[in-house]
Amino acid sequence: MKYFFSQDLNKLFKNARRVFLLLDYDGTLAPIVKNPSLAKMPPVIKKKLECLLKRKKILIGIISGRSLKDVREKTGVKNLFFAGSHGAEIFFRGKKFIIPKIAKGSSGKLLGIVKRRIKTAFKRFPGVIYEDKPFTFSIHYRNMTFSQARRVVKEVKDNVSDVRRAGGLRLKYGKKVIEVVPRVSFGKFDAVKFFYKKINKKNNDITVFVGDDLTDEDIFKNLDRRDIGIRVGKSKLSAAEYFLKNTSEVGKFLDFVSKLDL
Repeated sequence: MKYFFSQDLNKLFKNARRVFLLLDYDGTLAPIVKNPSLAKMPPVIKKKLECLLKRKKILIGIISGRSLKDVREKTGVKNLFFAGSHGAEIFFRGKKFIIPKIAKGSSGKLLGIVKRRIKTAFKRFPGVIYEDKPFTFSIHYRNMTFSQARRVVKEVKDNVSDVRRAGGLRLKYGKKVIEVVPRVSFGKFDAVKFFYKKINKKNNDITVFVGDDLTDEDIFKNLDRRDIGIRVGKSKLSAAEYFLKNTSEVGKFLDFVSKLDL
């Protein structure tokens, strides 16, 4: 993994027809905080995104694990492509879409059962934070000790085990968060493929994705060879080729993109 700003940056974008700039929200545009509901994107980042939107050859999308409604409200920037719930919900040019695999699923009732079970089980864990989304359910344990976190993960597994065996739901892991999601396979790259189809991606277009979490690996590992994956925080386990040191450097990166000669 190479530090992004130590490279010959002009070569990375040479001959690009368009740049598709895709970004995660938490840990990328907004710093990670103890309570996910309080995660805010700095005003200066919002201004940088709004300035980039004026560049005709740069298209911007936000792809998040948050619900579509939540990530749109927290970003507060119009005319972006949005994907929420890890790609299950999509907003594109004024219209909302649900990826077909999810829309046709029958996991809604099972998810409701699991939500009630988990909330009952965790009444004795005041540090647990829930994030209730249309197609998934997140349990955050970032405010807990290591031993408490292990107990939380075990409780979630125990309460979902019978449903998992029946093939209805599965678990997805992120940074101190465990999510209950439909069994049908989907991820953030499903949203990217949807985006490609809508904007008619060509071979001389370049995708740049910036993310920080395990769920972002779904995009990093599926990028084309000429595309650019950038992880916030260095990791030997990531499929991203480049890294930025922290969320503060994401602003520096956006400044770099704004100066591209496209």
